[in-house]
Amino acid sequence: MRTSRASAAHMCASRGFGICPSTELMKRASTAASTCPETFAAAADVFKALGHPTRLMVVATLGKGERCVCDLTELAGCDMSTMSNHLSTLKSAGVVSAERRASKVFYRIARPCVLDVIRCLVDRAPNSCNPGAAATRARPS
Repeated sequence: MRTSRASAAHMCASRGFGICPSTELMKRASTAASTCPETFAAAADVFKALGHPTRLMVVATLGKGERCVCDLTELAGCDMSTMSNHLSTLKSAGVVSAERRASKVFYRIARPCVLDVIRCLVDRAPNSCNPGAAATRARPS
């Protein structure tokens, strides 16, 4: 059973951690001493949002600069409603943000740290699109 953010914040407070404000969640997760359930619930939401190949590709693309929905739809080779659902998932998790300009909506990265995670995973993925991956994996890190 998933804990709601409000009850997780209450659990944090009852354990002496204080309320975990959403803007501080990722910062708290980087501290080894952080054991607040809401911190890790928010981090899990980001990983869930990134849990689809199309969404990973969209985030990697947005890492190079903002793009409109129509560009992302064409790049992914899917229909507009599918791309809108992917972008909604990413926006709900705080990974991307959007801005409407006239009749177009432009998206950009709101949480740049996810690009490091994606880069780390993609650089080490064995596939035909990334011939240098085996060499990257072979090097000690």
